Amino acid sequence: MYQPKYVLKKKRKPHYRGTIAVLMIIGLLVISFFCLAFLKQKEAITLVHTWQSEETGEVLTFTKDGKVTFKNNLPEGVYRIISPNTIEYTVGNMSFQMIYTIEDNKLHWGIDQEHLEIFSPK
Repeated sequence: MYQPKYVLKKKRKPHYRGTIAVLMIIGLLVISFFCLAFLKQKEAITLVHTWQSEETGEVLTFTKDGKVTFKNNLPEGVYRIISPNTIEYTVGNMSFQMIYTIEDNKLHWGIDQEHLEIFSPK
């Protein structure tokens, strides 16, 4: 019987290209997810929002029509923006001039700079 000196074997095509393509697509999806999450977080938040105090857990909402409502049924207040960092807050028959700033998606609100309470968006 004749036996050839060299036996030809069929070469298998490597699956590296398909694996690399799938990994690249998954990588792009993950990067896109984090980019969108970062951009959404950096959207400008205005005073008109629902906020939760980091100190007391109190939840309050500033509405477009100038009202401040509290979740735990405290008396509803009214606010009026005087300047970019100052509001007039009225509750009952008392009126207060208060300071507010929004930095890093956190509301800092209080009577003066030394007594600002920090609120996170809810």
